[in-house]
Amino acid sequence: MKILFISPLSPPNGGIGTWTKILLEEGLPPGFDFRIVNSSVLGNRIIFESRINFFCETLRTLRIIINLLIKLCFYRPQIVHLNSSTSLLALFQK
Repeated sequence: MKILFISPLSPPNGGIGTWTKILLEEGLPPGFDFRIVNSSVLGNRIIFESRINFFCETLRTLRIIINLLIKLCFYRPQIVHLNSSTSLLALFQK
């Protein structure tokens, strides 16, 4: 079974990034194959920062979308799994 994960890679270190790192190191059981679209932030991001660098966020979004489309077309996964934090601060940030 082919699985495509949309997930951040460390750094920056965080819960989802750490989970993705463990997935890369340990893999999945036999019969499962996976690829990752890296959704990590570009540069430094400070919580509660009043300024958002829209240029960097636009580049990041375009990078994620392009990588996603390429992997959907050529890898043809059966499952797509999006890793995203649903905490209040993470949703506000995104």
